[in-house]
Amino acid sequence: MQPQIPDHIRQLADKWINGNITTAERDALLEWYARKTPGEISWESADTDEKALEDRLYFALQTRLAPRLKPVKMSAGKRFARAAAALLLIAAGWAGINKWQQGKITTVTADGGIKRMILPDSSIVWLKGNSSISWQATFGKKDRQVILKGEGLFEIKKDPTHPFVVESGEYTTQVLGTSFNIKEHAGNHPFSLLVLTGKVQVVKKSNRKDIAAPLLITPDYQFMGDSRQASVSKVSTADREQTVNGTEYDMNFNHTAFPEIIQRVEHKFDVKFKGNYQQFEGCHVTADVTDQSLSNSLKLLTMAVNASYDIKDGVITITGSGCK
Repeated sequence: MQPQIPDHIRQLADKWINGNITTAERDALLEWYARKTPGEISWESADTDEKALEDRLYFALQTRLAPRLKPVKMSAGKRFARAAAALLLIAAGWAGINKWQQGKITTVTADGGIKRMILPDSSIVWLKGNSSISWQATFGKKDRQVILKGEGLFEIKKDPTHPFVVESGEYTTQVLGTSFNIKEHAGNHPFSLLVLTGKVQVVKKSNRKDIAAPLLITPDYQFMGDSRQASVSKVSTADREQTVNGTEYDMNFNHTAFPEIIQRVEHKFDVKFKGNYQQFEGCHVTADVTDQSLSNSLKLLTMAVNASYDIKDGVITITGSGCK
């Protein structure tokens, strides 16, 4: 195993990249690098994915330089300059990876629990037990991409200009706005995608030129795939109910009292209703707002009880005469 870079050297590399390194610190950094042979240097990380990326960066650099290098004697100044150039390239790559890591947000659930998450674009993820989801702090500005390990039920807000992408195991899933459940666990368990509403595109990742064409999965169908084969099958009602069990995904109301609906909306969207709603206690609503955004849900539900709503900082106020 290659020795890790000392912490103080990493700090000096950061300073160099950020442009605030002193002359003495720069000399110390270059002197350290000049004493090392290329095989002795490894910018290691606790994250295996980042480590693989760093290795590719380092070995790509070595591959480019190796054919041009000849075993000639160099003056101390030339050796110092070459060390500076090589170190700058490697340090720049490491710094970029390090900054990406610092900008990543990750949430983890314990075994057996389900956690509701509202992403920056208002999409909802029901993260199931023993799972994790990660996204960049810049999520939604240029793209909407998350990395899922485990299982999660997604309710994606529609945004035609920013497709929602889920990277999970060997598969990439892409949608514009719909709901679906993904299950991916390391080992012999196959990747599973169950579509609840809308259409979902899934494709297997590949480094080959003959990349497989993406598949389009429609509602109530399930895609399953592993390293050997893949299949698409119709989902039973029991399987669908089991998938949404433990979440607030199902918002199909059948003659449901309006106060109960208010509680369901509060739990699902992490909002609060303000005021006394005695005029709505006798109201019963039949409506299906499953897979609808908060604003769409409120429009439909308040319309059903002759009311209007206002929302500010997560607090909702409803006004109206109620049912007659």
